[in-house]
Amino acid sequence: MQIEGTVIWYKPEVGRGVVRLDSGKQYMFSKVQGLEEIEPLLRVRVLHAEKGPAGAVVAAFEDGRKEFGAPLRPLIRRQPGAASSAPRNPDAPPDGTIVTHPNYGRGTVVGATAKMIRVRFDGEQKDRTIRPSGVEISAE
Repeated sequence: MQIEGTVIWYKPEVGRGVVRLDSGKQYMFSKVQGLEEIEPLLRVRVLHAEKGPAGAVVAAFEDGRKEFGAPLRPLIRRQPGAASSAPRNPDAPPDGTIVTHPNYGRGTVVGATAKMIRVRFDGEQKDRTIRPSGVEISAE
């Protein structure tokens, strides 16, 4: 059985690159057989694929054809059956609500998940993730 893949990148000055198999797995390669030039998106045969320093061995197609694949999308690994985002906690204050925290002072709710809320406190450039029970809604 012939395994095929697509070259993601290749640096000729170091003689190394990365190939993504059609199954989605990615391997480093430093051994090339029968290819004069290697370019990103070049479709290749993968003779040997192994994680670690041995890496993969890529080769030209037996019939000598040179073809290019479609642009590659980044691999996003998600847990099977997991939702794309966590549901919002129904007890969390809506976005834009002014709240007060005993340690951080006054801030504005900028988001919420199932268990936490994100608050941007006055005078700070970043958001903080805190429990909804840790804040009081301001009367303003």
